[in-house]
Amino acid sequence: MYFYYGLLLFIVLLYLFLHKSNSKNHEVLFLKIVFLVLITVGSIRSTEVGGDLSHYLNAYNRFGSAKWSDLFATRTKYGYLFAIVCKFAYSIDPSPQTFLTVTSVASLLPIYYFIKKYSINPLMSVYVYITFGLYTNTFNSVRASLALGIGVLLFDYVIERKLWKFLLFYAVAVEIHQTFLPLI
Repeated sequence: MYFYYGLLLFIVLLYLFLHKSNSKNHEVLFLKIVFLVLITVGSIRSTEVGGDLSHYLNAYNRFGSAKWSDLFATRTKYGYLFAIVCKFAYSIDPSPQTFLTVTSVASLLPIYYFIKKYSINPLMSVYVYITFGLYTNTFNSVRASLALGIGVLLFDYVIERKLWKFLLFYAVAVEIHQTFLPLI
């Protein structure tokens, strides 16, 4: 728990330091550094951190070592797209850290993009994201976090009234985790 207090303290101090520097792009730099740190922590954490992570790591090894054609033979509870993500990550390197890195990047980059584009107060947005447990949820609910990452990207399509793109990416998010279905 102290680690997360330290992380929050680092984030606040970083924001204050960059804000004082009067840099033109201090908020973008702040977000880049914060999300680089968050992705790094998510990537190098122990495979013991995250209650459901052991199930996902078993699936990672199963999907990663399977033939591509076998991924589509039968649909598992994890879905086809998660199996593809696992196969892709496993082809880079079969270590669990590769899985953690790929899923951390895929879960957190959309959050970075969303906060950068829509937040009027990036410090508060990051603070809420971490303290409401959404960040640490990426350690446990990997597929739900991937779906949430896709989900925040859907806001662009709603605002721009691009129904077909919205429906396509909505279907992708639901395929990754069915709890995303009630969004509509």
